[in-house]
Amino acid sequence: MHEQVEEARIASLYYRLRMGPLRRTLLGLLICGCSEATPGPREGTGLGSVAIASSPVDSSRPEPHPADVEAAPLAKDADSPVEEQTEIRFTSGNIDGQTTTATCDFERPYRGKIGDVAATLVFSKKENKLAGAIAYDSGAGELPLRGEVGADNTWSAAEVVGAKTAGVLTGRCDPTTGALTGSWVMKGDPKNLQFKPLPKGSMPIVERRMERGTPSELSCSLSVDSPAVFGFGNSEKASRINAALKVRFYDHTDSDLTQMIDQCLAHKSIGAVMGWYSVEMNSQGVLSVLTNGIINIAPSVHSTWNAAARAVSIDAVTGKTLVLSDVVTSPRALRPLIKRCAVAMVETIGINDFELERSIQGVEADKNGDPVEPGAPFDPSSVHVPGFLVLPEGLAVLISGMGTVGALLEQTGPILPWTALAKEGVLRKDSPVARLWQKQLKSMPAGDEPPCTQVFKPQWLR
Repeated sequence: MHEQVEEARIASLYYRLRMGPLRRTLLGLLICGCSEATPGPREGTGLGSVAIASSPVDSSRPEPHPADVEAAPLAKDADSPVEEQTEIRFTSGNIDGQTTTATCDFERPYRGKIGDVAATLVFSKKENKLAGAIAYDSGAGELPLRGEVGADNTWSAAEVVGAKTAGVLTGRCDPTTGALTGSWVMKGDPKNLQFKPLPKGSMPIVERRMERGTPSELSCSLSVDSPAVFGFGNSEKASRINAALKVRFYDHTDSDLTQMIDQCLAHKSIGAVMGWYSVEMNSQGVLSVLTNGIINIAPSVHSTWNAAARAVSIDAVTGKTLVLSDVVTSPRALRPLIKRCAVAMVETIGINDFELERSIQGVEADKNGDPVEPGAPFDPSSVHVPGFLVLPEGLAVLISGMGTVGALLEQTGPILPWTALAKEGVLRKDSPVARLWQKQLKSMPAGDEPPCTQVFKPQWLR
């Protein structure tokens, strides 16, 4: 009974957050409860244990052209009041939130729309010639671009399909913001285009959506958004990266999820599957992404929270999905730092130091999960490799394995600064991402470096 009360209390907090009608329905189902509980992901599930299938950006060109296909929007509820200080914004870390202002250098990715269709394009410039690629969220794959820059920051580019030209983009770059405006034309049918610059050196990304059903107050629907990279000039490398970035649900394939929604629709029930992501770093040749999701299909008692919780850090130079031993000498070498962080950050994160340490990297415990004395026999499965995320300032080690109770703590955790890791001697000198900390270490302050001064939270919780 106590567990049910706690779960209802946490769910009630979620329910009062600023969410759309579909999400409110899902959360209302969680609170009422109707039958057997569905467990969350098992504790200790690490990056290396997730089975990942290939999900490349298709290089073929479907008909009609993607700029003529409007993607269905997610249900929105912009006028609903915010009743709690904590607000979950499921789209806060997506590609559209990464735009910035810049000079008109035409040496970066740009994010925007052609008509009502979202797209990303990337340019490089040599003298007045432009080369690049464009990809549409609606799924057309990558189309090469060829063009030029004229006087007063005017520009033009053509989508190249084989030896033929498809759409033609023309416009002007705003010298104060770096935004691109103009028009896209194919077969005499013009559409307005608007693109904003992304930071220089970031990887061009589009969004892929898997959908089923129609989001509404009383429906069964599936909506899963995943990021996908393009513009590498190397399809094998892009496919490998996109396979790692795809939002995947524990113990469920895409066909499983589709079947669940079909059964839900057939029984005229209520339920939803939602998957989302946030881009936490996209600079210096490193792309770090968090994914997560919720499954609720009535008549389940509880939603499966954190059903797609995963942290992925990718070295764009090699296309390698990083494991912890690519960054530090060994996962075990991090344990003393994590223990110090657990003690230091109990009040900030709101969990006792033993639970915090156990949820990040495990502790020596018996088969019942109770801690053992130093040097005593313990269950090896009680210690696991922590989930992590590579960030500009350091390594975030993440809480994992949280079900509905405490679901807000999932994928939070202390950030271990590069300088603190260096002073402990645990950074790998031959790491494929050593460039991230080399400059910082040259100006490393004297004395002890606090191992954890910041708490990482996913962008949807900030």
